[in-house]
Amino acid sequence: MNKKILILIILVLIGVSYYIFSQNIFTKNSSMNNEVASNSDELVPNNTPEGWKNYSNTEWGIAFAYPTNWSILEAGGNQSIRANPEKGEKLSQDQLVGIILEGENYTLSLSRKGRGIGPEGVVYTHPEYIVNGSTARTWENIDKGLFLVVSTDSGCNNISFFVENKNSTSKEVINKILNSVKCKQK
Repeated sequence: MNKKILILIILVLIGVSYYIFSQNIFTKNSSMNNEVASNSDELVPNNTPEGWKNYSNTEWGIAFAYPTNWSILEAGGNQSIRANPEKGEKLSQDQLVGIILEGENYTLSLSRKGRGIGPEGVVYTHPEYIVNGSTARTWENIDKGLFLVVSTDSGCNNISFFVENKNSTSKEVINKILNSVKCKQK
């Protein structure tokens, strides 16, 4: 009888430990810092195209709009931990290292941590982009599709945008996303 009680206690402790651990990684509380749809008192994007969704993250101090047919994920750790804010999944702010948008053959990654720009020997042009009212540093290569890096430095909390599309060099949708970016200095 004592063995059964001991096994039951161990199973309950494992279950409670798993529940507490999972709640620390994925917080489904809408009062957290990330909001897919923003209220008027919160950080909201500039120039949201009609029919697009809004994403905001008050901890990072950024909001932007994106097409409804695109997917958005928050990435943590080495990007192996993923959460879908559209499904109410949230990463805790100490785990969040990137935001990934995907759609129409584009991958747009936002990061506060630096990353290499690309392979050496590639020639980059430097088109001008305005993000959050400030000129951003850029690197662009269109030899094999679109590869674009837009670095905001301190103008937008050191967030960088990495854009890739191996099938197209069109920047129309990317321009709309970048034009919608609104930052609040941290």
